Amino acid sequence: MLLFNISNGQILKTISIRSGLHYDIVNITENHNNSFKQRLDGLSPSFELVYSQMNQKKFVYGLSLYYSDFGHNIGIEGFNSGQGYHGPFFDMYKTLKISFNAGYCIVSKKKLKIKYITGLSGCYNFHNVVGTVESLYSNPFTGHNQFLRLTIDSGSFLSDYNILLKNALEISYITKRNINYSIFCSYNTGLVETWHEKAYYAVDDATEVYEPSITSRGSSFNFGIGIGYVFQANKE
Repeated sequence: MLLFNISNGQILKTISIRSGLHYDIVNITENHNNSFKQRLDGLSPSFELVYSQMNQKKFVYGLSLYYSDFGHNIGIEGFNSGQGYHGPFFDMYKTLKISFNAGYCIVSKKKLKIKYITGLSGCYNFHNVVGTVESLYSNPFTGHNQFLRLTIDSGSFLSDYNILLKNALEISYITKRNINYSIFCSYNTGLVETWHEKAYYAVDDATEVYEPSITSRGSSFNFGIGIGYVFQANKE
């Protein structure tokens, strides 16, 4: 999950920081014509502190501490128009997790490394939102009026704790001064249901009404950049 170089029987240890964007995954039931869609969270990047080590056989292992907001960024497609989306953005809750990571360096050149990492994360969720969000939107393309109400009560936030399985791919480049630059992407699968929310969507004074449920297990897709430093190298 990190950035490090290995050659001539060395074990290289690295500490780094990473930041990136995250697409937080929700499930939407009774979603008429897929009108409701979750979008990429571009307003609240994730942050991660990572310690890693790689041995002579190119096996990678380490720990990481991760923080992000789990974002509610669900938009509604313009009714019968296909012209973009509108909808509120807010954070469902904040999440802090510690991950135990292991993997293998698939490509190990002198400076270029490509690694596949899998991990198990223990997650603590906190600071959940409570309230009702309402909006009235007049579609300029069709003239239809659309009313949206999202209800988030004390029962929407289902669990303070979660367990996630992680699969990640990272490409890193190591400079002569042992600075590591990387790009990464990861998919995190939550095992515990963390969220349940009701939505009410009406078109033209309730001529058409839809009431989907929005649920989540805390899964997400992350991608971003990292920078690290190789601070110790031991001969075996």
